Amino acid sequence: MIIKDNDCLSIGASGKNGGGLYLDNSNPLLDNIVITSNLSKSGGGIWCRNSFPTITNAIIINNEATQNGGGLHIDSSTPIFNKVIISNNTAGTSGGGISVVSSRNLTYEQVTFFNNQAGSVGGGIYSRASHQEVKNSILYGNNPQEVFFYDIGGSNSITVSFSNLEGEEDGVETNGNGTVNWGQGNINEPPLLDENYRPIYTEEAQSPCVDTGDPLMGWDADNTP
Repeated sequence: MIIKDNDCLSIGASGKNGGGLYLDNSNPLLDNIVITSNLSKSGGGIWCRNSFPTITNAIIINNEATQNGGGLHIDSSTPIFNKVIISNNTAGTSGGGISVVSSRNLTYEQVTFFNNQAGSVGGGIYSRASHQEVKNSILYGNNPQEVFFYDIGGSNSITVSFSNLEGEEDGVETNGNGTVNWGQGNINEPPLLDENYRPIYTEEAQSPCVDTGDPLMGWDADNTP
C-alpha cells in the first residue's frame, strides 16, 4: 500500500487506538503526509502493530493520546522514519512523541522530535524492550525526558550519531535497563528551528544543526554537505 501526496491528511479524528491512522499487519509507504489534531487512547496520530511501514516527508503534530504515544504508538513493528517532524504531541502517561514496545531495529533519519509532552515519562521517546537508532536528527525540548527506558522486562538500546540531543547521554534515562551507544558527531545546543520545525540558516541566525549531520548524507540548509 502506498499513501502519498497528502492522500492521508488526517485532521481532528478520534478513535480508541490510532486517532489519525491505524496500522495492523500492514507494510505501507506513507509519503508526504500530515497527521494533525487527532485524539485517541493510544497512538494519537498513528497506532502501529506487527507492521513494517516506511514514513517519509511526514508531519505528525498536535496529536493527543490519553495514555501512551501522543504522536505514535509502535508495538512489535519495525518502521523506518526519514524526514519526519514529530512535534507538539501529548500523552497522558508515556511517550509524548512516540511510545515503542517490543520492537527492533527502528531507524530515525532526519527526524525532529521537538516540544512533545508526556504526563509521566518519555516526553520524546518511550522505549520498552526495544532497540532504536537515531541519526541526523533532533531531540530537543521534550518533557519530562528526551528518551526513557522502561525498567522492567526486556532491555533497551539506542544508538545516536550526528544528532542534537538535549542533555547528550544524560538526556536518555536508562533506569539500568539498557544501553546508550553514543556515536560521533553529536551536539547539545538549542536547535533554532523555523515555523516548520526545520533548522534555521539565514544571515542573521544559523542553527547549530547546520553542517553537523553526517557529511555523507548530502546537502543541508546552507547548501553545503
